[in-house]
Amino acid sequence: MSKKKAIKIATASAIAASAFAAVAPTQSEAATSVKTLVDDAVKAAKKAREAYTTSSTVVPASKLTPLVEAAEKKIKAAEAKVNGLKGGDTKDGYLAKLSTAKKYVSDVKAYIAAVEDAKELSEAASDLKAAVIEENISYIKKNAKDIAALKGAADEVKKQVVGATAEKAIINKYLKYAADIAQGANAVYYAEKANYYVGKNDVETAKERIEVAKAELEGVSETSAFGKAAREAVKKAEEAIAAKEYEAVKKAVEEKVAAFEALANGDLSTQEKIDAANAAKDAVKYDGLNDADKAAFEARVTEANKKVDAAIEAIKAPKVESVSAINSKSVTVKFNKTVDDTKAVFGVTKDSFKVNVAATTWNADKTEATLELTSKLTAGTYSVSVTGLTDSALTGSVVAQDEKVAGIEILSENAPLNDKEASVGYKVVNQYGEDLTKLEDVEVSLSGAKLVSATAGTLTFTSASGTDLKAGDKVVATIIHKASATSTTKTLTVSAAAKASEVSFGTLYNKDGKTLNEDTNLSTDKFYLPLEVKDQYGNVITDAKKIAKDDLFITNTNPLAVTADLANLTTIKIGDKDTLVLPLSVPAGKTTAVVGETTITVIAAASGKNTQSKVTVAETTRTDEVKFGTATVFAGEETLVPVTVKDKNGNEIKDLKVLKDEVKGIKVTSKVGVIADELVEKDGALYIKVAPLANKNDVHTVVVQSSTNKVATVTLTAKDAIAPKVITGLDSKVSTSVRELAEAKVEIDKEDIVVEDQYGQAIAADKLLAKLGDDYKIVAETVEGAPFTVSGEITKVGGVITVAYKAGQDRTSANVTFKLAKYDEIEKDFVKVEASSYAKEFSVVKDSSFASYKVNDIAPIYVTGDNEAGYAIPAGYGKAIVVKAVTGSGGEVTLDEGDDYTVKSTVLDSVADSDVTGNDAAAVNFDKDATTATAKVTITINATGEEIVKDVTFSNVAPKVEKVEVVKNETVVNGEGVAQAIAPTATLTPASASATYAKEAAFDIDEVEGLVDFVVTDTYGVRVALDEKADTVTLVSGTITPTLTFTKVSGDVSFSGNGTDTASVVAFSENSVFNVKLNAGSVSATPLKVTATEALTVTPK
Repeated sequence: MSKKKAIKIATASAIAASAFAAVAPTQSEAATSVKTLVDDAVKAAKKAREAYTTSSTVVPASKLTPLVEAAEKKIKAAEAKVNGLKGGDTKDGYLAKLSTAKKYVSDVKAYIAAVEDAKELSEAASDLKAAVIEENISYIKKNAKDIAALKGAADEVKKQVVGATAEKAIINKYLKYAADIAQGANAVYYAEKANYYVGKNDVETAKERIEVAKAELEGVSETSAFGKAAREAVKKAEEAIAAKEYEAVKKAVEEKVAAFEALANGDLSTQEKIDAANAAKDAVKYDGLNDADKAAFEARVTEANKKVDAAIEAIKAPKVESVSAINSKSVTVKFNKTVDDTKAVFGVTKDSFKVNVAATTWNADKTEATLELTSKLTAGTYSVSVTGLTDSALTGSVVAQDEKVAGIEILSENAPLNDKEASVGYKVVNQYGEDLTKLEDVEVSLSGAKLVSATAGTLTFTSASGTDLKAGDKVVATIIHKASATSTTKTLTVSAAAKASEVSFGTLYNKDGKTLNEDTNLSTDKFYLPLEVKDQYGNVITDAKKIAKDDLFITNTNPLAVTADLANLTTIKIGDKDTLVLPLSVPAGKTTAVVGETTITVIAAASGKNTQSKVTVAETTRTDEVKFGTATVFAGEETLVPVTVKDKNGNEIKDLKVLKDEVKGIKVTSKVGVIADELVEKDGALYIKVAPLANKNDVHTVVVQSSTNKVATVTLTAKDAIAPKVITGLDSKVSTSVRELAEAKVEIDKEDIVVEDQYGQAIAADKLLAKLGDDYKIVAETVEGAPFTVSGEITKVGGVITVAYKAGQDRTSANVTFKLAKYDEIEKDFVKVEASSYAKEFSVVKDSSFASYKVNDIAPIYVTGDNEAGYAIPAGYGKAIVVKAVTGSGGEVTLDEGDDYTVKSTVLDSVADSDVTGNDAAAVNFDKDATTATAKVTITINATGEEIVKDVTFSNVAPKVEKVEVVKNETVVNGEGVAQAIAPTATLTPASASATYAKEAAFDIDEVEGLVDFVVTDTYGVRVALDEKADTVTLVSGTITPTLTFTKVSGDVSFSGNGTDTASVVAFSENSVFNVKLNAGSVSATPLKVTATEALTVTPK
C-alpha cells in the first residue's frame, strides 16, 4: 500500500508571508507608472484565483502554477514602486490593493496544497477500504492515524480553500466517501479492540468498544462489499462478546450441576446425604441458557437424580463395605456380598477430579476388587464409585497418605566375598511394604569394615585394617534414612562367594500385552521370559553381570519356533520392579516367529535345580473361504471381478498384506495372467483385476485358492467390445451462453461431452478418444439463421467443437446438435448417426443480461521456500483466476481480465494479470507446522464496481505421483527423442493396449519405450513425461526411477530382475504373450500386453 500523510494545508497568511519580500525602488522610477503596476498585479492575482473558484471541476496545479508565478512577479514589481513613494493616503491605498493581491495568490497556493493532500487521502481511503474487505486487521491498526485524517478531511478542505464551488469539486473528486470509509474502518478497528478485551476476559471494556464500533457504522452503506465487511467484523466481535458472557453463565450452571452430580454419584446410604443431594439439585438454575445446553444440563441432572431416587432401594442392593489402600498405587473395594464382576464399572476420583484406573483384579469369590491406579496415591480422599450393579452407583472412599519410608531391611546375615570386597543386599520399603530402594538415599555406618558403596540395594564393604576380608569375619552394619528417621542394624558374617542356585521362570511378558504369533518381529516387538535367580544364601540376583557364564545353561526343544540365549540376559522394569529377563529371538533365517510350541529350560549348574517355560507361537489370520461375485466382461477391457475372502472364524479379510502373503494369503491363477499385485481394494470391496480378453465370446477362467486349500472358480465370457452409441449430454460446467462480442466463443472437447456405449454406460473422458478410434468421430451443427457458427470435430486424436458468435442475426438462441459420425466402407467417408443425436440450446447474451458474477474455486497451489526467505511457485504449478458472469437464466460467460475486471491483493504480488504464478506468493506466511496457508484476492467487476473476495490456498506438501498413463508412442517425444512436451489428446487406452515384438535382444525398459510413451500426473495435476534418455521421471520434488513388473500370460517366458529398474525378458518362445507394467514409486500404469512373434534367448543382464 502507498504511504499516506494527513492534510497539512498552510494558512493563507503563512503562504503570503513566505511568498513575498519587499524590494526598495530606485528614485528614478516614474511615479506615474505605480497605479498601472498595482492594478495589473491585482488583476493577475485575481485571474489566478478565479481560475479555480469559477471551475466546477478540480483545476490541476500545472494550470495554476504559471498564473501564480506571473501574479507574484507583478506584485513584486508593483510593491517595489509603491515602497519608493512618500507616505500618505495614496501609498496606503496602493499597499492595501497589493495586500489583496497577495491574499488572492495565497488562496491559490492553499488550493493547490489542498488538492495534493486530498489525493493522498483518497489513496489512503482506497487502501483502508481494501483492508476492510480483505479482513487485513493488522493494516487497519497500523494505519489508524489515517482514519482520523479522513474523518475531518472535508471540513479541512472547507476551512482552507476559498470558494464553495472549488471546495465541492475537491471533495466530490477525492473525498466524497472519505468519511464513510473512515467510519467503517474505525468500526472494524474498535471491533478488533473489543476482540482483544474479550481475549483478556474483560467483557465490560469489550462492550464499551463495540458500542463505539456500532455508532461508527451509522451511515455506512449496508449493501456494498465494504459496508458488508465492516458490519461482519462488528457482528463477529458482538458474537464473541455474547459467547464470552454465555460462557460465564454456562460455567456457573456447570459448577452447580457438577456439585449435584458429585453428591448423586457419591455415598447416598443415609437420609442426610440424600437431603444434601436434593439441596444441591434445587440450587441448579437454568436462566440465560440456550435450549440445547439447558436440555443437556437437565438431562444430566435427571440422570444423576435417578441415583438419588434409588438411594433407598440401594439399601437392599449390594453395598461397598469398605475401600482400603493396599499399596502405593492400588485400592481394594470390598462388597457386602458376591457381585457380578462382568457388570461392575469402577470410577475413582480425588477431590472431584478423575483418577485413571490401569487394571482391575477380582478375588475368586467376587467380593473384592483391587483397582490399580495409573499414578501413586497421595495425601487426600479417594472416592470410588461402582456402577452397573444397582440402579445407582455404589460408593466408598479411603483417606490415603503420601508415600513414605516405613522400614529398612538388611536382606541377609551373610555377606558373600567377591575378591577383596563383600556385599549384602538391603531394601527400603514404604508403608505398604513396597520396595523404594532405588528411589531413596541412605547413609551407612560400619563397625569392623570400610564402606565402598551403598546404592541400588547393594551394600559393599572391604577391610578397614588393610588385611583382606576372609570368611567368618564379623561386621556390624547400620543403615539410616535421615528424612524419615528410619534405621536398622545387623551383624553380618563374611561368607564364600555367591553362585546362582535357584531359578524360576515367570509368565511371558510383552509391554503391550500382545500375544506372540507368527507375525511377531521379535527384533522390534520384544517378548521376555522373566527369570528369578537366587544364590545359595537365598538372595535374588537381578543384575545379569553378577551371574557367571557357567552358572546357568539352557535347552530349547523347538528352536524353529523361537530361540533364546543366556548371553542376552538383561534387566528391565516390569511394573515398578527391576526384573531379570530372557529375551526371545526369531529362528535363524527368519524375520518373524514361526507357528509352533517349544519348552525352554534353564538349569543352575551349582545345584542342578531347573525351571521350564512352555512358549506358544500362535497362528494369525489366514485365508480360508473364497467366493466370487458377478462381473461383466467386455472385449478389450480389463475387468474387476469381485471376490470375498474370509478367515477360519468367518471374518472377511480385506488386508492386502495378508491376502498377498505367500503362506496366509490366496493364490490366483489365470491363463490371461493375473498376478498378486493385481489384487485391489476399491470403495471398501475386494477385486481381482483381470487383463483384457481380446474378442467377443472369448472365455477365461480365474481360480483362487486359500491357505487352507479351498478353491473358488469363476468363468468369464467376453461381450462385444465397448463402442460409442449415443450422445446423452454435456458436462454441467460447459457454458451454453455466447457473449455478444466479436471473437466470443465456447469450445467443447472430449472432457465436456457425455457419450454412452451400447450397454448404456457412460464412457470415461480419458477413454473416449480411444473408443472413437478409426470408426467414429463427433460432429455438431446448428440451424440456419443461428446467432453463432458451429465448427470443428472430435476424433481419435482430439480436437474441439467451437460455437462462435455471429453478428447480424435476428435470433438470440438456437439449438446445437451433437452427433456421432461412423465411417462407411462403401461411402469411404463418415456418415452421421442420426439416432445418436443430442441437442442443446445455446444463447447469445448481452452484458446487460448479466445478473451476477462468480469466481471459480482455485485449486491449492504448491509453493517452495519458507517464511523468512519467501515462497515461490514452481513453473507449471500456478493457477488462473477465472471470473464468470451469470445471466438471469443461469447461463455462464467467462470474462476477460482487464476489459471486464481487475484483480488486486494486499499479500500477493503481480496478480493483476489474473494468474497466480512465480514469485506472486513471496509474502505468504505459513503458521508453525502448517501445511497450508491462504491469501485473499479482491476481484472488482468493471461494469458494476462489485468486489468479490476469494481465498487462494497454498500448500508446502511436496508433489507425489498420483497416476501413470500409457499413451500412444511418440506423442510426447521431441526432436531429440526425449519425452517432454505432452500431447494430452494422443491417448492410447491402457486396457486394450497391445504390441508385437521380434528383436534379438532382451526386452527391457528401452524396448517398452519403443512401443508406447508414459505420462505421470502428480497430486497437483501437473503432467510430466518419462524421459526416454535417462529413463526417469522428474517431478519438482525429485527424480523417480521407474521399475518394470513382468507377468507371463502364455508360452515359455523367462524374466530377469523382475520388479526392478533393470527388469527384462531374457527368453520367450514364439508367439508367447506376457504383460509388462511400469511402476513409478507405489503407483503403476495399467499393464501392456506384448506378443512375441519370434523366439528369443539372450544372456540375462
